[in-house]
Amino acid sequence: MRQAVNSRIFVFLLVAVAFGITTGGRLKQTLDAKIFYVPLADSIEHGRLATFGTSTQANFTVILLPSLIALLRTISPGHWQLLMLAINVCCSASTAVLLVGLVRRVTKSDAAAALALLFYLFCYDIFFWTSRLLTDHIYTAIATYVFVLSIHGVLAPEGSQRSRRVKLAIALIAAVITRPVAIVLVPLVPLTEWVYVVKRRGRRALWLFIAGGIVVAFIAHAYFFDDPSRWPLQWMRPKLEEYAAREQRGEVVWDRHETFHRPPATMADHLSIESDRFARFFQITSSGFSRWHNLIAIAYYGPLFLLALVGTAGRLRSAVVQIALSWIVVTAALSAVTILDFDWRYRLPLMPQMILLAACGADLLIRGRVERPLDDV
Repeated sequence: MRQAVNSRIFVFLLVAVAFGITTGGRLKQTLDAKIFYVPLADSIEHGRLATFGTSTQANFTVILLPSLIALLRTISPGHWQLLMLAINVCCSASTAVLLVGLVRRVTKSDAAAALALLFYLFCYDIFFWTSRLLTDHIYTAIATYVFVLSIHGVLAPEGSQRSRRVKLAIALIAAVITRPVAIVLVPLVPLTEWVYVVKRRGRRALWLFIAGGIVVAFIAHAYFFDDPSRWPLQWMRPKLEEYAAREQRGEVVWDRHETFHRPPATMADHLSIESDRFARFFQITSSGFSRWHNLIAIAYYGPLFLLALVGTAGRLRSAVVQIALSWIVVTAALSAVTILDFDWRYRLPLMPQMILLAACGADLLIRGRVERPLDDV
């Protein structure tokens, strides 16, 4: 086991082979791909780059995948889908390598690293999307690399960290042009870098800032969604009106009508919907799922969430745990004020952080140890 979790090549090949088998060797087109990503790739091939500067929605935040599709279609028109599938598989495997390596460095436990690998390998919500033409696995790999670089800054001894910060900046830019959700990382990464790496103090102030920011975002969301005409700019107005129209029907989770509220009549009603959407970001079962789907979700997420709670409670003062929590909370808050997909796909990029917390919990239970002092990383 020690040799396995210490070998990046083994972890990469294990996940790549396992996930590659689940794809059946075929890239599946999704609705998002057909109406969004592929047309954007067409625009790139025909030189219509102004498509990414439109004020109707932030197309520039997804430029990486359409550019990649356009490049692969140019290189190999007949095999670009197979190449795209291979990229998805490699990104999934690379994320596993980053996660297992980080768990082992944080916990110094081969058992915890092995458990993290198993949680990743058997997560239905990870390998299911590997065969889909979406940004999920590319973004997850990039965002996990950003996260790992941030954690390495905490774990590294004080001193020059210029090389790591250059890599961090480049990876952050790559994340921002891969998926809109990366917008939360733009303030979060520099703030955590300042608090946990540079100053190595001020954690309480950071969490107060995060809590205050979420409250302000919720109130602003309720204000504009209650009456979209209050939005002062033309930029993003169509997308705002689209999301507002959904919420005016009481939508909490897209296309999951059992989650809907009554149509909101006041700002308080909007705040109630936002709070419900935030909580449902972590929902694992649904009346719309099959019985087997729900049973598998409980069997997987039950132990994962319980161990994550143990890891969080047992190492709450740990900088690593706090940074992981901040990523989870802030991203869930973004979904709360925008949209939560009907299949909970938006939770996928946070699976490495959740598995890391669960591995910390397992490590505490295995060792039976107590938390170290305030400077625990």
